Amino acid sequence: MNPDVTLADFIEFFGKTKEEMLSEIKIDDNEIRRQVYKQVNPKCESDARQMYTIPSYATMYLRAVVDNYFSIIENDSNKNFSLQGYGAEMIYRTALDHLNKDVSILDYGCGSAIYSLNLYFMGFKNITVADIPHSHFKFLEFLCKKYGIGIKFVPIEKEFADLQEDYGYIICSEVLEHVWNPDIVIQHLSKHLKPGGYMYLSTFFNDMNGHDPLHLKHNNIYQYVERWFRIVESTGLNRTFNDKNGVLKIFQKS
Repeated sequence: MNPDVTLADFIEFFGKTKEEMLSEIKIDDNEIRRQVYKQVNPKCESDARQMYTIPSYATMYLRAVVDNYFSIIENDSNKNFSLQGYGAEMIYRTALDHLNKDVSILDYGCGSAIYSLNLYFMGFKNITVADIPHSHFKFLEFLCKKYGIGIKFVPIEKEFADLQEDYGYIICSEVLEHVWNPDIVIQHLSKHLKPGGYMYLSTFFNDMNGHDPLHLKHNNIYQYVERWFRIVESTGLNRTFNDKNGVLKIFQKS
């Protein structure tokens, strides 16, 4: 790709350098969570969710943005999707083996949008990402628009994005443990999954003791896998593919 991301984009968007932004958080990601948790000092889970709006929490995602950021991802996508972790290989293999390149894709709770960017550079062009519209989400949107990356950005307000279309493939990776009502969010996503379409669904309902305050304690009831599967299947999604560890990750809509 040419042109591509430069560190000057930080100044253009934020009014400060990347170094200046990251100098405020010279700690690892887990420590950021603990520090911000202390700042919020929540008396209830609704207070803990203020973390979403605290700049230092979102800023940690910006570490990955470097010079030639999109070219680096493009090169990775041409090397048999070398990115690993969180079922990344399964996400890409499902897309490559079962979907046409013109399929509409939604990455719900996209974070740094790494899955979507890799899929984009693999040739999938109808991609939408959705997340809470904090600073790093808006910065990614700015970068994509500036450098001609044709990914659509939709904000999630109160856990629901205003989705204007249906999708053939929905990615929801490590998101549901953070939401108030996982079953309602699944219903929302299922309504926007086309018949025969696939959903990559990965979540874990643990860490309910405040180590990561965004894993909400009241979601502890979803730890029981069969209960969770019944909720998912009640929306018309059927168990389809397991990952290499035998854990179910892919559902298909009947």
